[in-house]
Amino acid sequence: MLSEQPHPFGSSAIFRTLNDLTSKFSSRHREICQSAGFGAFADSLPDIALDRNFSCWLISRVNTLSKSISTNKQTTLFFFDEDVSAIFGVPYRGKKVWDASLPKGADTIQLIRESIGALSDSEPASVAAERVLMSPPSVKTKEEEYRFLRAFIIYVMSAFVDSKRAGELEAENYFPALVRMDQVHKHNWAACVIEAVLTACRAAKLDEKKRMTPCPPAGAMLFLQVRSTFNFLKVSFFFSCRKRRNYMCSL
Repeated sequence: MLSEQPHPFGSSAIFRTLNDLTSKFSSRHREICQSAGFGAFADSLPDIALDRNFSCWLISRVNTLSKSISTNKQTTLFFFDEDVSAIFGVPYRGKKVWDASLPKGADTIQLIRESIGALSDSEPASVAAERVLMSPPSVKTKEEEYRFLRAFIIYVMSAFVDSKRAGELEAENYFPALVRMDQVHKHNWAACVIEAVLTACRAAKLDEKKRMTPCPPAGAMLFLQVRSTFNFLKVSFFFSCRKRRNYMCSL
């Protein structure tokens, strides 16, 4: 059954849903995700509950201009593309996913949405992607492989770039990087995640001023919690996907 309600702040529901979906993947499905640089997500994420008070405190400590977080007067941690790759394993080199050289416009958005079977212009892409992943394609052909991989990346990225707040449109600014699926691994997805984290912090601070309940994307909050817990700049942390997952579980 598809998710009908948005994932509320502090809920790990989106991570549990992702784990439920990936549990249906074959070894071939996982290989495809791995080759694109998203293997850590196919290997399952730890079942983490995001503490609202701690998350709000972390947001208040983020400097979106310098792309850093200060957890105390002596410690300032900067956000680098390598940090995102170290935590989640996504590619951090190459063109950004919204690079000017990539195809853009309504036709590109429509192409991506149609490829994953979006039922209407108003249906969120993540919902269409979830529908594909519930019954993963056999991936015996390149067309099936690309359809599966597009759906998987869209669903994963929605955890970072979309608040799931009712009435808010999902981000599609990274869709240009999904046109050439054989080039997905050559794009800088880590930079997209960092920008999503900074956007989430700006929005949350604005919500606080309006006395509204912040609703940052769960993935963005997961990055802040892991990044602020351990200084990756001091230790080489480019582990395998499974080792990375086990480390996160120990936090």
